[in-house]
Amino acid sequence: MEMMELRSAYESGRSLSELGKKYGVAANTIRTRLLSEGVVLRGQGCPSNRKRIELPVLELRQLREQGLTYEEIGTRYGVSEKTIRNRLR
Repeated sequence: MEMMELRSAYESGRSLSELGKKYGVAANTIRTRLLSEGVVLRGQGCPSNRKRIELPVLELRQLREQGLTYEEIGTRYGVSEKTIRNRLR
C-alpha cells in the first residue's frame, strides 16, 4: 500500500471504508496508517467546509437502469459509490 497514494485518495474525499475495501484491509487499518503519517482525519458525514455536490438524480437512475454500477456512475461524476447510493435512496 503506497502511503502517498493512500494519503492523496483520503485527502481527496475517499472514506476510510472505501480505502479499506480498495486495499483489502479494515477501515481501522487505514485510519491507523494515516494517523501514523500525521494526516488529520475528517469527522463523519459531509464536513461544513465542503459543499454538497449537486447531481442529476433522474440521470443517475437512468444510468442504473442501463446497467452501470454505483462505482461506475460515481467515477463518471467524481464522487464515491456511497454518494451515488445515498442519492438514489
